Amino acid sequence: MKMPIGIKIGGGVILILLLFVAVAVWSLQIFDSIVTEVGDISTRIQMVDLDHKLINAFKEANRDAEAYLLYGNEKYKNDYLQDVENFISLINKRINNCLAEDRPKFDEVIANFNQYYDVLINQAFPLAAKGKLQDAISKAQSVSSYADAAEKILEELILSNKENTTTSLSLIQSESQEGRWLIIILNIVSLILGIIIAFWLTRMITKPLLLTVKEAQRIAEGDLTGGELLVKTKDELSLLVEAFNTMRANLRNIISTLIQTAKQVSDNSQQFANQAQQTAAGISETTAAMSEMATTVEQITQNTQAVSIRAEQVTAQATEGAKDVEHVMEQMKMIEESSNNASKVIEELYKTTGEITRIVDLITQIADQTNLLALNAAIEAARAGEHGRGFAVVAEEVRKLAEQSANAAKDIYELITNIQKETKRAVEAMATGVTEVKKGSVTVFEVGKKFKEIVSSIEEVTRQIQDVASAAEEISAGVQNVVASTEEQTAAIEEISASSEELASLAAELEKIAARFRV
Repeated sequence: MKMPIGIKIGGGVILILLLFVAVAVWSLQIFDSIVTEVGDISTRIQMVDLDHKLINAFKEANRDAEAYLLYGNEKYKNDYLQDVENFISLINKRINNCLAEDRPKFDEVIANFNQYYDVLINQAFPLAAKGKLQDAISKAQSVSSYADAAEKILEELILSNKENTTTSLSLIQSESQEGRWLIIILNIVSLILGIIIAFWLTRMITKPLLLTVKEAQRIAEGDLTGGELLVKTKDELSLLVEAFNTMRANLRNIISTLIQTAKQVSDNSQQFANQAQQTAAGISETTAAMSEMATTVEQITQNTQAVSIRAEQVTAQATEGAKDVEHVMEQMKMIEESSNNASKVIEELYKTTGEITRIVDLITQIADQTNLLALNAAIEAARAGEHGRGFAVVAEEVRKLAEQSANAAKDIYELITNIQKETKRAVEAMATGVTEVKKGSVTVFEVGKKFKEIVSSIEEVTRQIQDVASAAEEISAGVQNVVASTEEQTAAIEEISASSEELASLAAELEKIAARFRV
């Protein structure tokens, strides 16, 4: 069964600890028993002390009662009553702490005390209060046997507690002596067993370790010819020995392989140095070609940067042109709005002239009616003769005024008609102008759109040129890195060549070292 060393050591330690724990537990049991007995003794001593107080209180009460019966002084009676209260308090306390076997005795004490107390209080003390002291004393003496019996019982209890206390003390001394010897014996046994277990564990661990150390010293001296170590235990020591045997076998294989490898390294190092020199020559040619390529890429980068700058200038000019087109579009919108407003004003003027024509027609009608009325008035004035001459003059003036109004209205009508014709032509011309302005706005919008497309195309070309420039710069940097890398490789190959020579020297030294081991 495989058992680790830790478990063995731990088991031995635990076994020793268990022995000491058993001793400690046994000691604690003895100590607990002694403590219990000491507690009982302490309780009994307290009870004895309480019994002494109780019997003293009982005797004190009897003395005060006898003094009252002898002298009839009320002070003694009051002292007696105080003593009785003290006695009752003490006996109640004692009963609460007494043993079960002592309870009947205390009940008997209380019964005797009550008999004695009743006779004193109800019979003897009233006689003493009347001055019949002799009768009172006789009455008290008739029941004194109760007091004597109670006092005797209390003394017996005190004596019994003292005897029990003495017995308990003797028992404690005996148990303490036995426990002391038993603890000493158990400690000696535990110590002996612990020494045996420690010796066994030490022997079990050190024996295979010493064998392993001896074989390790042989290996340190270069002797790998030893046989395998054998350990019967199934623990970490057996694993250590197995690992040691495996290590020695591996060392034996490593040394054999090392001898062969050192020989191969020595043979191949010179060939490797020659190949490194050839590689260095090829890398030098590559470095020259890459340097020429770096120069070409740098020229491409410069040309690309110049094209990029020109493209940026074209982009700026195209952007300005687009801004001018946008300004023209804004002006065309303003012209279109002004034309629309003027057209609306002329249309309103045309409508207003129509209203004026209607008013002129009304004036013409009024003038015709006025002329007709003036004619009728002249006819009526002629009929009136001399009396209507003044009215005829007025009618003539009214007729002339009506004719003038009609002529003026006719002139206004002709003028308004001409204005309407011109206004109509102006409206048509404004409509044509608005249409042309709209066409111009559309054309300018298309031009602005084309300008934006041109600007966008130029920006795209500029970005592509910048990408080409960036790529050229990256290529240039890459070529420079390649040149630097090839130079580093050249240096590294030179170092490798030197290292191969050193490796050949080390291989020879390694062969000498490996020859020290016996496999």
